[in-house]
Amino acid sequence: MLDILLVLCLGAQTPSQASEPAAAEPPAPETEGEDGAEEDAAALAARGQAAIEQKDWPAAITAFTRARALTPEDPSVVYRQAFALRKAERLSEAVEAYRAHLTLKPDNADAWYALAAILEKLQMAPEAAEAYRRYAEAERRPKYASYAAGALEKAEALDPQSASPSPYPTPTESDAPATASPIASSGGRLGPALEALRARDFKAALRLVPESDKSPRAQAARAGALLGLGRAAESEAAWREALAGLRGPAAATARFGLAEALRARGELKEAKSLYAQLIEDPSTPPALVELARERR
Repeated sequence: MLDILLVLCLGAQTPSQASEPAAAEPPAPETEGEDGAEEDAAALAARGQAAIEQKDWPAAITAFTRARALTPEDPSVVYRQAFALRKAERLSEAVEAYRAHLTLKPDNADAWYALAAILEKLQMAPEAAEAYRRYAEAERRPKYASYAAGALEKAEALDPQSASPSPYPTPTESDAPATASPIASSGGRLGPALEALRARDFKAALRLVPESDKSPRAQAARAGALLGLGRAAESEAAWREALAGLRGPAAATARFGLAEALRARGELKEAKSLYAQLIEDPSTPPALVELARERR
């Protein structure tokens, strides 16, 4: 657990359910909004993203559904529509949207995971198993290797005999998203500490974090090592300092680390509150959402 947490915090930010960069597209044709004003797909997408950030799922669905009608080949728009539909518990419609997105972008591991979880919830075992397998195939980020292995186990449990061909194009190696090295992204300073964390050598990891480095990622490495050593109070303080400078998926991961430290200290009320925030936060990686649900 700790090695995954720290690789997430120390590595580059990863694609997530509501933070995928908008694709570069030519100007979309204009349409009329409900108030009669002309709108284009970009304006609708911006309105939908604002609604997601406010957790206004009906407004987000409306905006992204209209944006998709204008730009049906834009995977980013379809992805956000699927996310909003899932959050609104409109699961059958979310399945359609995720499938449409994956036809356009079959290398999006996060979308495969979300689709698999929905299909499992809908008790569509063979389809869920296939989606979990496709997630494992598409997941090329080393930091999520354990989740890929877990997805294969889920697929086997759901439908051990399934061997049906997938209707989706298979991503090639060139389709794989580029993943920055965690060591390179930290300028090499935290590389030895990260390797020690991966090896679960928490004493060495703590020693290898430069004392002069007070950057958010250094504080995250320090926090993880302290948590591994059972020094929960010190870990909590370091996670809070790391959170002040992290954004997006890295911040979500640090928030999970803070919740774990609080849980270890017996501060269950605050820990559960943080798990709930993670579940609702669109920037939380899907695999981390599942962990938060388990802890809550």
